[in-house]
Amino acid sequence: MTNYITKMYHNWVEYQFKWSGGGSVKLPAIADLTAKKGNAKATIKWTDPDDVVVEWDTLAERASTKLVRKAWSAPANSEDGTLVLTETVKNSYSSTGYEDTWLTNGTTYYYVAFAVSDAWAETASAPVSVTPKATQKFTISWTETSTPWSFNPTYSDDAQWLSAGSTAFDEFFNYSAVRLDTSWNVTAEVEQTTPWQLDFSQLWTLTSGDNVMIKFPLMWIKMTKSGSTVTLSITDDPDATSDGFQYYAHCTGTLSNPWTPKNAFYLWAYEASNNGSNVLKSWSGKSPEASQTQATFCSRASANGSGYNIIWYYQRQFVNALYMMKYGNPDSQTVVGRWFVDWNSASHITWWLDSQLSATWGETAWKTQCKLFWLEDWWGNVHEWIWWVYTDWNKNLCVQLSWYSGAVSGWESTWSTIQHTWSGYDLSSIVWNNKVLFWPSATVNNSSYNTYYCDYVFVNASRLAYAGGGWNDGSLAGAFYLTVYIDASASYAYIGSRLMFL
Repeated sequence: MTNYITKMYHNWVEYQFKWSGGGSVKLPAIADLTAKKGNAKATIKWTDPDDVVVEWDTLAERASTKLVRKAWSAPANSEDGTLVLTETVKNSYSSTGYEDTWLTNGTTYYYVAFAVSDAWAETASAPVSVTPKATQKFTISWTETSTPWSFNPTYSDDAQWLSAGSTAFDEFFNYSAVRLDTSWNVTAEVEQTTPWQLDFSQLWTLTSGDNVMIKFPLMWIKMTKSGSTVTLSITDDPDATSDGFQYYAHCTGTLSNPWTPKNAFYLWAYEASNNGSNVLKSWSGKSPEASQTQATFCSRASANGSGYNIIWYYQRQFVNALYMMKYGNPDSQTVVGRWFVDWNSASHITWWLDSQLSATWGETAWKTQCKLFWLEDWWGNVHEWIWWVYTDWNKNLCVQLSWYSGAVSGWESTWSTIQHTWSGYDLSSIVWNNKVLFWPSATVNNSSYNTYYCDYVFVNASRLAYAGGGWNDGSLAGAFYLTVYIDASASYAYIGSRLMFL
């Protein structure tokens, strides 16, 4: 009799909740709802709170979780939108998630998970949004020869109908210019006046906390080599890692165990300048900071806030991969411009290139400045310190993703000894290892600096690296310029850096 009365009481309470819209019982909300986009699909994942038990006969405990989808705005309740599923077994989708298919690419969908009690009370999670899109893979192959114009690049996959220099590459890369503050907030997206041309006047008025940054969304890279033929593929397919693609530019952790990649990383539009209080900034028209050790640059960059530092090895390689994919010619000075590389003194400044609206702009004939993907002075003006790359005593390349130290201990070696260390050498070939991308596998002595990858390379033992080329490097400078011979305690007027946020 007692059990019967208890059951009747619970049914009565459930009836009251059903028709009154709740009561005093409040279920815990799902706190970790996530949505990952795919091609005409989205994968939704969440974890049910520990105190949730699916028992229909127990008052105020979860009877189910309802996942609801709505286009363009968040569902207000479980009947406002499309009911995707009703979960009745705890944590059914906490591991692999639920794949919601037959979605429309380009449409933004909002998802809310409603915890429903046996009394029909609902507790909504915070909404998450996702915009499915068709994934693409662009591939380029080239053969390393003694002259860069003989590389004869071949495009395939979704790039097969494109030609070098097409703006379709920019659309695929999807980079954008923003203002980023020290709380990781994008305070302004720069509007495009025409495709891949920007109104940079929107960035002239900056607060002390803002930096002008270029946002590079998450993409996956794969580079292989067979004989002298190199194949580079770039994709936005999040499942591509199963096919050997890497995403080190967008993640921390370690090479052997990288953490979940971020949706984007950010690079300074301008070279590092000092705001007068030993905090590095990315502001137009400012003289770049120089004559500082790598550690000092790291300290002054991180003064912007958590997530800021100087550029890492993999972000530099990522941009160079975009360059090679778009232009298919390693002679970057001929393709884009010489930059500020023909001077013999330290009278170097960052010029205003804001009036040149296009993403990549420059002159190849004489001493000037230019920009690549809205990055001013990617080579030329001053060199750029690279963080988290080091050579050991055997000249093995060692890199990290997660922290800085001035010694090789704890770093991961990714490639064997580079044999040639003399100055005055061109980069003649790159290694096949997908972890290092454009790291040199050999050098060639050529005083004209117009062969192979065109740019100067020097690798020494137990040293730090800088890249890009400086104001007096002439034809040595370029996208693939790499020097690893500076001690951690050194500082020079011709070495600066570039801010990164991840």
